[in-house]
Amino acid sequence: MRAIIEAKDREIADLKANLRIAQMDDLTGLPKRFQLVEEAQHLLNKQSPASLIFMDINGFADINNTIGHLHGNLLLIQFSEFLKRQKDILGESGILITLARLGGDEFAVLMPYAREEEALEFVATIKNNLRDEIFEIGEGQTFAIQAAMGVGTAGPDCTTASTLMHRADQAMYEDKARMREAGEVTKKVE
Repeated sequence: MRAIIEAKDREIADLKANLRIAQMDDLTGLPKRFQLVEEAQHLLNKQSPASLIFMDINGFADINNTIGHLHGNLLLIQFSEFLKRQKDILGESGILITLARLGGDEFAVLMPYAREEEALEFVATIKNNLRDEIFEIGEGQTFAIQAAMGVGTAGPDCTTASTLMHRADQAMYEDKARMREAGEVTKKVE
């Protein structure tokens, strides 16, 4: 009987480990898209105010293509650490925020109970702090990162996580187009 219980305990531990792997990004340690969608839908089901910020590093594909995916991965790790520091700036209100890596160079910030104005303020803070941040990824490679960001906010006409995500995604691509026109791209610092 004891052997059966121990085998079941190991099986449960393995299932928990696999669940964590499925929910967390290996590279950054941030939750994946699936976890973000679940949390967003939970908020929307409660009809809680919420805002979602999508962000995409401008010119990231060029980094991977010129200096390689290993260095690109190091940049993604450092960018996720930068985002964690931005969340910490908010103090107590930052505790509820969920950071997530959606894939590639796309990240998201779910802000429970935040209205659009608060999310836009946070975007302005992140962009301002990003201007002063230099990312060092080894072998003397340093980059100044620019990231497009867009905000989607829950409302009476937004009852699903997919609608909220679509709004944030559309706003991010509008910002990306504006930044491209202004020449705001990620670049290597000489």
